Amino acid sequence: MNLSDIPPGGIEHWFPLQPRSEKSKVSGSVKLKLWLSTREERFGSGEDDLLDVKEHIELMRQFALYEIHLSGAPVRFWDGVFPDKANTILRQHALQGDLTEVHTAMCRWLAFHSLISFDISFSLLAKALQNMQDKWQPMTLDKAEEDMLTASFSAFDTYCKRAFAEHRKRFHPSKRNAAEEFASLVRCMRALRDSQFYQKYLPYKRPFHAHLESLIVRSAEDFFEETVESVQDEDPCKELLKLLSVINACCSRFQHFANIIREVGRIDYCQLTLSIWDRMLNEYLTSELMSERKTDLRSQMKISADQDPPNDGDLIDLVRIHMAFVELRNYRLANRVRGKDESEWYGIFNRGIKNFLELAKEKALARISLSCQLDVPICSSSNDMSHSSSHIDVCHIVEQMMVCWDRIDVNEITLRIDYTKTLVDFLCNSVLTYTKKIFANLNAEGFSADLQIFVPAPLLQLFCSAINNSEQVRRSLMIHEKLHLDDLAIAYEKAGHGTPTWKAAVEQRLEQTDAMICAEIDRVVGVLSSRLKPQMKKHVFHLAWSPSAHTVEDSLKPLTDMIDIELSAVHKNLLHKNFLRVMSVQVGIIVQLLKECVDENPGMEPAFYHRLFEAWHVLVDFFHACGKGLSMEALKTCPQHVALVKVLSLNQTSTQQLIEKYYKDLLKQQNDVSECKYGILNVRAYYNANSQTLVLDVIGAKQVIPLDANGLSDPFVVIRLVPKYRFPTQVVSKTRVVSKTLNPIFDETFEFHIPSKLPPCAMLHFTVMDHDYLRSNDFAGEAFLELAEVPGFGVAGGNTLRQFNLILIQPVQNNKEVIDVLTSRKEDKEAVDFLRSIATAY
Repeated sequence: MNLSDIPPGGIEHWFPLQPRSEKSKVSGSVKLKLWLSTREERFGSGEDDLLDVKEHIELMRQFALYEIHLSGAPVRFWDGVFPDKANTILRQHALQGDLTEVHTAMCRWLAFHSLISFDISFSLLAKALQNMQDKWQPMTLDKAEEDMLTASFSAFDTYCKRAFAEHRKRFHPSKRNAAEEFASLVRCMRALRDSQFYQKYLPYKRPFHAHLESLIVRSAEDFFEETVESVQDEDPCKELLKLLSVINACCSRFQHFANIIREVGRIDYCQLTLSIWDRMLNEYLTSELMSERKTDLRSQMKISADQDPPNDGDLIDLVRIHMAFVELRNYRLANRVRGKDESEWYGIFNRGIKNFLELAKEKALARISLSCQLDVPICSSSNDMSHSSSHIDVCHIVEQMMVCWDRIDVNEITLRIDYTKTLVDFLCNSVLTYTKKIFANLNAEGFSADLQIFVPAPLLQLFCSAINNSEQVRRSLMIHEKLHLDDLAIAYEKAGHGTPTWKAAVEQRLEQTDAMICAEIDRVVGVLSSRLKPQMKKHVFHLAWSPSAHTVEDSLKPLTDMIDIELSAVHKNLLHKNFLRVMSVQVGIIVQLLKECVDENPGMEPAFYHRLFEAWHVLVDFFHACGKGLSMEALKTCPQHVALVKVLSLNQTSTQQLIEKYYKDLLKQQNDVSECKYGILNVRAYYNANSQTLVLDVIGAKQVIPLDANGLSDPFVVIRLVPKYRFPTQVVSKTRVVSKTLNPIFDETFEFHIPSKLPPCAMLHFTVMDHDYLRSNDFAGEAFLELAEVPGFGVAGGNTLRQFNLILIQPVQNNKEVIDVLTSRKEDKEAVDFLRSIATAY
């Protein structure tokens, strides 16, 4: 029979007898009573009443030690779980020793409590303690057992006090499960003090809240005194710096302890601890200032701030002390602790900060120079991006200075602004110095204006590293938000110093530096791309003059293949921003070549320019690369792109469409006018569909501009139906001249016989002229009336005269492009006739 088959209560049963062999004639049954005994045989009357309890405690303790040893982990990581066999033995022992649930809970607590010297987890102790308190009731344990429990509670209370006094080291956040363990410690202390058993057998006068508060105060005082002892130094500045560093480090970990203390004890741990430390720090500073040392703290700080030339180490220590005081003050403000006035230190710190900025500038330039000398490529297995080590130094300089600046507090607002400007100038100069150095090094390696078409791979790698480095340091200089300029400007105005004009100057300095770096990168990228310009020009020529049967895509293939090879050579090695820069420069070169092609071939058939127009849009898609290249927005808003598209669009447009565009643009200009600068022309018109007659009354004009020496004019109006090619049989009409007036009355009627079906863009063109006898007439303004607006035509409806008040305009430069294109078409009769008509003097 297996031992595991014997139940805790034992078994009494008849078992059949089994023969040893087939020949044996053994038969029958035997009655056996079996049980597992976990108790030793006891004889005599001097038996210890607590023996069963002590045995149970020792069993649990041994099982725990065995499981801890078996796990191989530190004691505090054991979870308190026993295996099934151990639990079976413990249940059997409890049953045979007549141990109740209260006894079992007490034994578990006492067993775990005996392991506190091994650093057993407070989480386990808290669970065992809570289980014990839940099971215990008055009269459930005898006097000896209660004495055992009382002694353990008293010892555990002392142990908890000692652990709490060392909580900053013992439960440091870097340790695993430290927060959970500290929370369990506080809960153990609370559960111990609140338990009925503790209050009955270990009465305590102070409530838990007061007890915990006294522990926090004592712990803070002891820690500060120990820290002062540990940081002793002959140099008072170094000693103060070490002390402040330790205090600030502890303040940064306040929340690690504060939340559970607030939850369990309703005490503001941060405020209470910081108040104690602040008081003791003031006492320490007072004693140091009154010290009988050869050099006291104040004197040493003044020496550090005013030395010329400065001692680097002393000056840096002074600034670090200042930053430590600022950090401590921020902790005080966050926790509503009122600190001592530090204004007596401001003058020393301000002088030290000024000298520190000068020292940092000197060190930064030396570091940049050395980093460029020791520059080596950075190899990364994750990608092929080209960088070199020098840019890391420059980015670190900017980052480190901004971290320092964020921790520095200059109390005088005007001084803070001056130092901010000094800092920005220093960082901008450092970044520009670095950019110039790496591009000078690139130039020294042969990357110059006379770059050959074939660029060796090592030189191409240097190019990629140089512009990537420059882009990275440019990004590092995006420090506007870190400077808190907006907050500084508000404080400046509140202090009564007026408008913060300095803010725009600082922002402009940053923007100028950014623009200078971008311009330098673009210049170097231009050197790379410009070497291919002669080949690109040949390909554009091939595109323009290839037979029309040859598709645009096929004609572009030599050009796109060459660009694709060029881009593929640098794609993996460049930051995306720099890759887009390379593409942008290539786009600029192609736009320039296409524009030159148009300028060198004026007056060609529209189909010639249409081919170039289509080719450009194919190239736009090529450079967009389905969203992986230049964005459509960037391409379409590029001034070069806009100008090229406009030129090609006009040149590919037919002459008649250009003439119509000319008149439509003038009509739009007239409709968009917001003020009447050249006068108003009043006319009435309607169309008689039966007789196919357009009736026009020219009533008069108002506020015509004076064009004669007497301050008046001699106006008359010239009327034409335009475009001329739509109305070839219509003659030009004129009103009479009204002398010496700016508000002439004409009251003349004109009739034009035209069909009812209007051609596109049909309109009346009115030109107001100033009549001169001895010289050519002067132009006073013009106006347009769209025939579709006249009653009797199309949607206008009706056949009664309708008055129109037309604002006079004078042509602007917007139409110059149309005129230039038409002028280039010297073999086109319609273009020549149109130009002659608008140049005719009336």
